Order: sequence, then C-alpha cells, then structure tokens
Amino acid sequence: MWMNRTSRSRRSILLLALASLLSLTLIVGLHPCQRKDVYYIANESRPSSIGNDTVFPHKVWQTWQGNKQLEDEPLRLARTWVEMNPGYGYELLTDDSARSYITKTFPYRADILQIWDRTLDYILRADLIRYLVLLGDGGLYTDMDTDCTRPISEWLSDEKAKAVDLVVGIEFDTRSDDVRADMDAAAQLCSWSIMAKPGSRHIQHVTDTVLARLQELGNTPAGIHAPSIDDVLRTTGPRVFTNALLSSMSKQIVVPITTRNLSYIEEPKVIGSVSILPISLFASGQEHSASKPWGNEQQLLSHHWSGFHTWKVDYDH
Repeated sequence: MWMNRTSRSRRSILLLALASLLSLTLIVGLHPCQRKDVYYIANESRPSSIGNDTVFPHKVWQTWQGNKQLEDEPLRLARTWVEMNPGYGYELLTDDSARSYITKTFPYRADILQIWDRTLDYILRADLIRYLVLLGDGGLYTDMDTDCTRPISEWLSDEKAKAVDLVVGIEFDTRSDDVRADMDAAAQLCSWSIMAKPGSRHIQHVTDTVLARLQELGNTPAGIHAPSIDDVLRTTGPRVFTNALLSSMSKQIVVPITTRNLSYIEEPKVIGSVSILPISLFASGQEHSASKPWGNEQQLLSHHWSGFHTWKVDYDH
C-alpha cells in the first residue's frame, strides 16, 4: 500500500513538473503564437480566420483521454516536444479541457458538443479532438507515444510552408495494388502526427466526415460506442482519415486521387495544398513499406506504438 502511494506521489510530482515547464514555455516562448480571432456561423465547421495563414502556427497539441494515470514514459516523450521547440506553445488536453476547448472554439456547433458528450470510448474522443484543434487553431498534433527528433522549424522550407495548409506522413505502403488484410488498403496515412493551418479545407472535410461517422454509431440511448477495433479505424482513425483526405484532395485538384498516389513516395510530394511526407519521416523503424531504421537522415519524429497497443488491448478485453 505504501509503495502504491509513493508511486502515485512520484507520478503526481512528475506531472506537476511537466505542467510547470509547459506553462513557462507558453509564457516565455521565443516565438509566441497569439491565437487568432475565429468566427463561425451555424452548421459550418470551417472557421474564417483573421491573421496570416502563410505560416503554420507554432503550437504543439497532445491529448490524454480516459481515466488512466499519465505515466513516466509519455511524460518523458512529451518533454522532447517542449525542449526541442522552445519557440512553440504547448497544450495537453484532458477530457475536461478538451470539452472546454470545444465550447469556446465552436460556440455555434451544438452538435459537436453533443457528439462529444455522447461518445463513450476514450480512443474515439482522442481521435476527434485532434481534428478539432487542428481545424480551430492549427499547429502540430502529435500522439503521446511520439518524441521529437528534429525541431519542427526544420521540417518545411518557408516556401513550402506558404504553399500548403496540411502536412501528413505515410504509415504503410504495400507498393502494389495488394490490399493489406488487416488494414483494408494498399497504403495509408498516419494520424498520430498531423500539422495543419487553421481552417484547412482538408481538415474541415476530415472533421465533417468523422462527425458523420460518429453520428451513425450513436443510434443507441447508451451513447456512441465502437464495437470493435475495425470500427474505430473506420470511424475516427487513420482509415477514415486517409479516405477523407483522398476525397478532399480529389475535389481540390479535380483529379481522382487514390492510394496509388501515396505509393513509392521518396521525397515530399505536394497534391493540391497537402504535403505528403515519405514514410521514414513520421514512421521510421517499421519492418515493411521501405521504412528506414530509427536514426536515419530523414526522420523527424519517433513513433513508439505504445498508444495503439494500449487501446487495442482494452478493446480485446
């Protein structure tokens, strides 16, 4: 019992230390990013922002949903985003602060708050809030099981940053028309790290698609629940994220974009206003898809997959 109390106390101290560090970063950041005034009209999720959208906001977003204690390892990983990007704001959203963000940022979208309140699964909420913060404020969203290996300021040239409003990476690529049975696709974009400008037309389309999928699940009095892992992937996860972006890019350039356009990407590829990064930039260390080992010259971040395994175990049980 004493050991449990000691462990909880140590974790609480670590969490408070991280919060203090993050608060200091927000106050004395070398490049403070002031939030833009954002206006909405009823039943539209796309904001009309006042400000300079030629740059990506200098802000890192993360989320910790559910009742589980925030442990030492995700805290260690989170510190890398603060320490390697001193000019960037940082915000960690919990259940309560995510709900507050929705009420303040989308005041005329009562349906978003209703869907949020009815969503029972923490993984569905974690997926939804990443799209909402990117739509409302922009910046970089990254999962708690990632760490920064290269400063964000080095990810894009100034010229490229002006030309695009969304940066995404490849998760897997079969490099053929063969469909991965476990993923129902030949290629897929990762959703653990996404960088966007506020009001991105592509993130708008993703958000609207995800909200519609959640509403489809919410046909029971108990609330919105995904019965299986596959339902999570199709409703809020990387599968729906990829399909919605393919649709949005197709509409933007009036040319059909499919998973074939995601294959064999060796250098950053721009489609419309989306920059698609080669697999090793966001997804190094995988034993497939020509992913390079960790520590390669292209790598921007490390993804440790612990988040996926955690919520997958919860669903398996």
